[in-house]
Amino acid sequence: MSESRQLAAIVFSDISGFTHTMESDENRAMAQIQKHREIVTNVIQEFNGEMLKEMGDGVLLKFTSAIEAVRCAIQIQTHTETENFNLKIGIHLGDVIIKDNDIFGSGVNIASRIHEHGSPGSICISNEIWLQIKNQTDINANSLGKKKLKGVDGEIEIYQLGVEGGQIKPAVQKQKLSIVKKIVFPVTGLILTILGGLFWFIYPFISIGMSHERDYDASIAILYMENMSSEENSYFADGLTEELINRLSRIQNLKVKPRTDVAVFKNKSLSLNEIAEKLNVNYIVEGSVRIAGDDLRVNVQLFDIAQENTVWSDSYNNKLKDIFSVQDEIASSIVSKLNEKLTISSSDLIATNRKTTDNLKAYNLYSQATLSMSETNIDGSLLAKRTIPLLEEAIELDSTYADAYALLGLIQFFSTTNKMGDSSNISVMEESILNAETSLLYDPDNELGNASMVFLPMMRLTQYDYYKDNKFFKARNIAIKADKLINKFPDSPLSHLIMGYFYWNRNKIIKDDNNSILALEHMLKVIEITKNQALTKDPLHKPILDQALQDVPSIYTEIGQGENAVKFISNNKKYYCGDGTFECLGVWTLNQIITTFYQSYYYKEALEAINIILARTDEELINTGHGIQSKTTTLFMSGLIHMKWGEYDKAINNFEECLEITKVLERANVTLDEELLMHRIGLNN
Repeated sequence: MSESRQLAAIVFSDISGFTHTMESDENRAMAQIQKHREIVTNVIQEFNGEMLKEMGDGVLLKFTSAIEAVRCAIQIQTHTETENFNLKIGIHLGDVIIKDNDIFGSGVNIASRIHEHGSPGSICISNEIWLQIKNQTDINANSLGKKKLKGVDGEIEIYQLGVEGGQIKPAVQKQKLSIVKKIVFPVTGLILTILGGLFWFIYPFISIGMSHERDYDASIAILYMENMSSEENSYFADGLTEELINRLSRIQNLKVKPRTDVAVFKNKSLSLNEIAEKLNVNYIVEGSVRIAGDDLRVNVQLFDIAQENTVWSDSYNNKLKDIFSVQDEIASSIVSKLNEKLTISSSDLIATNRKTTDNLKAYNLYSQATLSMSETNIDGSLLAKRTIPLLEEAIELDSTYADAYALLGLIQFFSTTNKMGDSSNISVMEESILNAETSLLYDPDNELGNASMVFLPMMRLTQYDYYKDNKFFKARNIAIKADKLINKFPDSPLSHLIMGYFYWNRNKIIKDDNNSILALEHMLKVIEITKNQALTKDPLHKPILDQALQDVPSIYTEIGQGENAVKFISNNKKYYCGDGTFECLGVWTLNQIITTFYQSYYYKEALEAINIILARTDEELINTGHGIQSKTTTLFMSGLIHMKWGEYDKAINNFEECLEITKVLERANVTLDEELLMHRIGLNN
């Protein structure tokens, strides 16, 4: 067994976003690996380097010279510019051990980790490499600061080089001001005109989120109504609370505390004064609901904190079928009393009288659809299959039911997510947007409708080439709607989720790192607001929280903060399923978690999540809408991990099983029902 120790410059070259590509297009991913290998092989000999081994989608190279290692990396990036993928490259100079044609040591560990701190297309180097090359006049670098790397003691200072047209991007580029001086004054008028037009165009983009806290004449909290009947009837009490919050939120000069703020006081024995102090409100509404058979009894009161007295109270004894009439009477009475103390505009008074529906059956159908939204383990297409008939029936019963139209539009979009961007989905996208618009026709203040009119057009614009014409002007119009949404519903988790998606997708149209930062801020705000969603029992809060938990790690990874992505998952694990595990999650969310762990080299944690999917039976995967084919990506990822660990037999077994499943389902357009039939008659064995 030969073994030698030497000082070497180690280069690790990795395909950026490979895991995501693998999930969406395996053939393209494999072609990228092949092209990556071809580029490295052609370039490395020119710089006296040696390819030591391939590690999944990455390759490990060794050089005796730090300068040659850097120049080779630059050349590799240059050759990649015309390809359909980007590389991230890390370089470190350190002591390594060469044994049996393999390489070990901290130098290898550092080189294979520092590249994750760079952006796609970049080269990251350690301080040790920088000390060797800093006297090269054609090479510049920016320090990214000291970073903590997994498995490495202490912090490592990292520098980033950028490649453009075969040249290193200088850290600072000097401007030739003399040319500017010659042309500025003659064209001042023209420039001002252009700037004015440009400001008109970009103002909606830069103004979002800049609005200051609105001034209100008063504030109010509607506490959750106490349920005096069985737990199965608790949704009537909660529904009444939420309806009052929705109605009163339409008064522009009245600040209404969101349900997530008042939910923390559920079942707590605090005085109204104590609650008012914590929530900083002037008025509080509290009450109780009792249901016995078909009989309904509601007690409610409006309390003025400053005057320390009840300004209005009433009791309602009705039949259960009259629940909507009771809601109307209570809302009207509270608004009437508040109008004696505030100046409520006539348009706001009209808005508070706007009802959701008077049809109890339609309401129950809508409620069933929203409850299905809270299931974490079903695919979007299966969710659509379950809920669209419910919502269409609700609309048949009440053709003016704004909530049903809004939710129908959103779920129609979910039905397209398995084939996002496919031209066959264009008609579905158009219909989903039409339903969102219809919801606003019947209720201009409908939150889900307003949110959908930001989210759906933005997804249509960024995911479908059919709509690429004039995309900047279309994005501007969406930005105006986004601004109105966040100002109208500033405390809503749904609004912040949609704003997160708005910024995240806007980055595909207008490249700006700040977009991703803003998207991250809004997504984190969602989690802050909805972490008590179990208390609110709002069925839509659970999927909103789930989406934010799923997407925050992806945004962290996208902006080069892989370690923060891993920390986020670990710190918020209790919110995913409520029991500190990932067992309840669907395949899509699990794959996002797997990708985050894998890209940050937490292979053990990635494999634990992989095994959750692999432990599920074929029938379980089919019944939740994911299908047997969902195992293929998971098996491939498992194989990559075992390859990185040197467990080649296990890796080969994973790849072979992946191929077997692919062969079973290679028939085009296999439906879930066909998959289930194939499973039951043994064709997948």
